[in-house]
Amino acid sequence: MSWRPAIVSDLPHVEDLIRQNELTAASLSSRLKGRTDSRHLELPKRTTGELLVHESKGIDALLYLERNGFSFPLFTPEYLRTGSSADLSLRAVLKPLGRQLFSCMGSRKDVEHFISLLDPKPYHRVEYAVMSRGRKQPHAPLAYNGDLRIETAVPADLPRLLPLQLGYEREEVLIPGKTINEAYTRRQLIESIQSQRIIYATYRGHIVAKAQTNAIGLQVEQLGGIFTLPEYRGRGIGTALVESISRMIIADGRVVCLFVKTDNRAAKRVYEKCGFLMGPAFTIAYF
Repeated sequence: MSWRPAIVSDLPHVEDLIRQNELTAASLSSRLKGRTDSRHLELPKRTTGELLVHESKGIDALLYLERNGFSFPLFTPEYLRTGSSADLSLRAVLKPLGRQLFSCMGSRKDVEHFISLLDPKPYHRVEYAVMSRGRKQPHAPLAYNGDLRIETAVPADLPRLLPLQLGYEREEVLIPGKTINEAYTRRQLIESIQSQRIIYATYRGHIVAKAQTNAIGLQVEQLGGIFTLPEYRGRGIGTALVESISRMIIADGRVVCLFVKTDNRAAKRVYEKCGFLMGPAFTIAYF
């Protein structure tokens, strides 16, 4: 069968497929949930994006396309074994998009297959490893200096959190040829304070580090925006924040995941101390 827009009756099958792959697909499931606290998926509004499915003995592939140029493919091994016939119909869907694509993320194998169908190719790629932690993984000791306090963010904290978020984006998010839009970052941070988990660390009254979720999926919550001011690094503050927010998520019966750049050894050590295990390869490509 060919690719087609998803319909309501597809949602249980889409949900099953995403649940099986949610360590690499939390960003997708969080976008398809109607509300942050929902446990089920909805079809995206047409003004937001489109969800496409491929069906052959059941739904075996998904492609989510947002109007802003973001894309997220998810291919099962069964789909990838079908060969060129399924890809021909996908190429027909993708051809009119042309340069409307801005970014693509997902497991490395899925992104690489998606890229193979596209023209033009991405001009920049960032490679990550997914790390995850569930209830069975050991906890890191939650001990830190008495001058350090960990608090949950509220809207009034926005002015003090914004410099850390901008610092994080400069170090971890900014891609070649792009600049930071501070107004956009501010809007996104306001939304995150309202809809995500955000905690921060203060040292003698000054905010020095932050951590948050950036995707709340069906059964997985994805961490992101983890940043410590350079002059406070190496003191265990980042470890304390990651451990604290992980315990909150696990206490709610959910799995914690994150993706870390493959060459960021220092961050990997922090996450390993907190019981995170190495998982699949993950890629973000920019067009």
